Amino acid sequence: MGDCVSAIFAGEEKDSELPIIEAVQAASISNVMMSVLNFKFIKRWGVNFKEIQAGIGVALGRALVIKAGFSGSGINDLIYMVDVVNRGI
Repeated sequence: MGDCVSAIFAGEEKDSELPIIEAVQAASISNVMMSVLNFKFIKRWGVNFKEIQAGIGVALGRALVIKAGFSGSGINDLIYMVDVVNRGI
């Protein structure tokens, strides 16, 4: 396992189709860009270059987002608390 990058696509429940479409489009574009980068890197550094590999997944569910931080510290970050963010296959 390695690092993780997450994206949250928010929408109202009544018109929930739009965030799903955006999430699938983002996953598709990410996959294509990874292929383009691998092609360019191999072209530049040869066949001995180890290709970039990543798993791309899309999950649907509700997410609780809260702001958290220590009073007076200037830290006021968003925290995502749900299983959707870390759902594995």
